[in-house]
Amino acid sequence: MDALDRAIKWFGTPPRDAHLADALEVGTMAVSQWRRRGVPAERVLPIVRAVQGAIKPFELRPDIYPDPNWLPPGLVSSDPAAGMDAGAGDAELARPMGAGPADGKAAA
Repeated sequence: MDALDRAIKWFGTPPRDAHLADALEVGTMAVSQWRRRGVPAERVLPIVRAVQGAIKPFELRPDIYPDPNWLPPGLVSSDPAAGMDAGAGDAELARPMGAGPADGKAAA
């Protein structure tokens, strides 16, 4: 099973194509085309975010995301072997999106 199929299956109950399409605000035909033609570069990160990091960008497009452990900021790897949050050692990048400053103080 390839990464796109795993992303589709992540949504659980059928029609899974429709669930991924809805999450990405695209038609089910687009998802079907990606199965045949591959995932377009501009859809990789939205898919990764939709499945909460269960699929990594590398798995969908290793040609443009060569680091197999990298995740976009705000996502935490579900793979304990990865050893780093959000694919980076920087605590600022590993914090959830929308979180305040790392020190808990309001920005001036």
